[in-house]
Amino acid sequence: MNTKKEDLFKSDDQFRTLFEHSHDAMIISNREKEILLVNAAAERIFGYKENELIGKSILELMPEDKRSSYDNDMSEALKDKVVTNRDNSKDFFGKRKNGEIFPIELTFTGWNSKNR
Repeated sequence: MNTKKEDLFKSDDQFRTLFEHSHDAMIISNREKEILLVNAAAERIFGYKENELIGKSILELMPEDKRSSYDNDMSEALKDKVVTNRDNSKDFFGKRKNGEIFPIELTFTGWNSKNR
């Protein structure tokens, strides 16, 4: 196996380890706010299983009365092709599967991907 492929596999393994073992909820979505991947902490905190979230809008994890405002905030934060060293953390509220509303800090980080 060539070095670039080995580095890619090593990088993927490191990402997966960090992602899956984080105590913080991590949710990866595309620019359309469609959920692509969630970690175990997100499942625990929000009360959903991964298969219940994949393909849904990330806005579904937020209170209905705040979705429009949050949608605008997220779109503004992610308007650049790559989110850089700006303050991209916002205090929002999340909504658990059982309907409970709770405070969350949402951090926007982005990158370009050939696939998404």
